[in-house]
Amino acid sequence: MEINLKDGTCPKCNQHVVYHTENDTHKILPHTFGGLLNLDSRPAPVVDNFVCGNCGYVEFYVRPKGLEIVKNNWERI
Repeated sequence: MEINLKDGTCPKCNQHVVYHTENDTHKILPHTFGGLLNLDSRPAPVVDNFVCGNCGYVEFYVRPKGLEIVKNNWERI
């Protein structure tokens, strides 16, 4: 079984000091950086943030509803 912060264990330092909040989320935007910032007009899904309080490792997970936004609006590689 793969260890991840969502389960309360850090996969980097193996500590159980994980923090999460559903109130402080942000959206990930499918934009490009170069000489100019090109903000994309496609819908952006909300992600939940998980942080290890020991080593600072961070993971982001798109919420289930957001996966449909990604599948329907983003380019698949």
